[in-house]
Amino acid sequence: MKRYLFTFFALLVMTVLWSNNLNAQTKEYKSKTGKFSFKYFEDWSIEESDGRVTIFAPKDGSRDIHRENWGISMAPANYLSLEECYKKYILDAFPDTFNKFKIIDEGNDDHNGIPSQWIKYSFQENDQEISNLTTLLVHKDQLFILIGYSLSDDFNSKYAKLFSDMMITFRVHKD
Repeated sequence: MKRYLFTFFALLVMTVLWSNNLNAQTKEYKSKTGKFSFKYFEDWSIEESDGRVTIFAPKDGSRDIHRENWGISMAPANYLSLEECYKKYILDAFPDTFNKFKIIDEGNDDHNGIPSQWIKYSFQENDQEISNLTTLLVHKDQLFILIGYSLSDDFNSKYAKLFSDMMITFRVHKD
């Protein structure tokens, strides 16, 4: 019994240390409008342009010309429900927008109290396969679009979890 208790407490301590280390390696971004916030990794760079926030992964050396990133865009939902936005902007538009569009996985989630729909998909861009993780949320007629973008070769091994970790921290500030 002592052995099991020791193992339990050792795992508990390791979890707390890992959790504190994860929090120590992030910064928090708060939108200028005060509508949302999220945490991102401190070695990633952030850019804001035309209402879009993009967080870029650090380069993997001088030969890394591809900019893996995670971003947030907002748009009026125009009184469409989450399901209607997902169908219109993802299922109907993406196959026509992206060359060789292929759904990998999709699902529904409760995103910090707000229903969301997500999709993992791939497509061709300049002879390279790209994988994305996209999440849609609708709150007070505002559509929030969270997109993680990377080369498919690096997506599952490197970026899918990082994108998910950042998406989990995304908060819509309810007025």
